[in-house]
Amino acid sequence: MFRIRTYIVVFGIALFYSCNTGDDFTNTLISETSNKNGVKAVVFYKTGDATTPDSYQISLLNENEQFSQQNKANTFSCKDNGKATVLVKWISKDSLLIEYIRSATTYIKESKVNGVNLLYKEK
Repeated sequence: MFRIRTYIVVFGIALFYSCNTGDDFTNTLISETSNKNGVKAVVFYKTGDATTPDSYQISLLNENEQFSQQNKANTFSCKDNGKATVLVKWISKDSLLIEYIRSATTYIKESKVNGVNLLYKEK
């Protein structure tokens, strides 16, 4: 009986440490573009892990905010299926056009963030 409990405890510890116990994701900045009105669009690539796929993400930030590893998408995010690319273009001070591959699985697709209208175009 002691041997079975030992195996269960060892298995439980191994299972715990094999799971993502910390935030091991990495953000890689792709582009930043400002609307000249105090808001910038930040496009970045977030690496995933065994249970979370890599993704392209967009956040709208105040122009004085710095991009960091803690940034998360507040505007748009899509799975990297090997073909995904994301492009952004300000079409006015309060409208941002986001272009992405039609086959990409989207997770976040907001219509308005921080007073900015978000328009989407599938390629």
